[in-house]
Amino acid sequence: MSTFASHGQTPLYEPATPRFAAHKAVYAIDPVTLAPERLFSTSSADEDDQQQSDLGNRMGRDDATHINVLVLPHSAAPGKPGGGMVWVWAQVTTPSKGAFADSAPMGSLALGMPPRPGDARTNASQLVSSGADDPTANIARRLSTKFGRPIYLSLNNAGATTGSLAAAGTGVSAAAEKLATLERCLFMELKRVL
Repeated sequence: MSTFASHGQTPLYEPATPRFAAHKAVYAIDPVTLAPERLFSTSSADEDDQQQSDLGNRMGRDDATHINVLVLPHSAAPGKPGGGMVWVWAQVTTPSKGAFADSAPMGSLALGMPPRPGDARTNASQLVSSGADDPTANIARRLSTKFGRPIYLSLNNAGATTGSLAAAGTGVSAAAEKLATLERCLFMELKRVL
């Protein structure tokens, strides 16, 4: 069906305006203290060009891990209160590959739903998984509870699941600390955007 009437070429309806915005950030994680440092963060194209040109000079230590975050918040439909869903993508990289380097296939995808009014229970579904001990659904559940919005969360190259790091000899507590740092970076960016 055409959007134009057959006789006067008058639009039958106005196309909807996009209700998504984009926000990017890059964090360097110190390998010793696991403290995150925001190297780059922007929500507009003008800031994006300038900050990305300076990013190479501020990449931090050679052995630091980088967390690249992309947040796509969807505003609520006109006339409806509250906010819409939020897509969050995070990729863990090393400086040798660079920030926003060649992306790997999607590692995991989960949907976290906030609790209903009057109900304290939250829900999360693992839509795509990178393993049996994938923490994506738990992180999505906690973020959706904190922000009161449905959150789609994709973690790529995270590889820091408790079982995989423990099997590699890293230890469960180190794996949990790295996951907590990743979640803290995601929380800081969502708080900044929402």
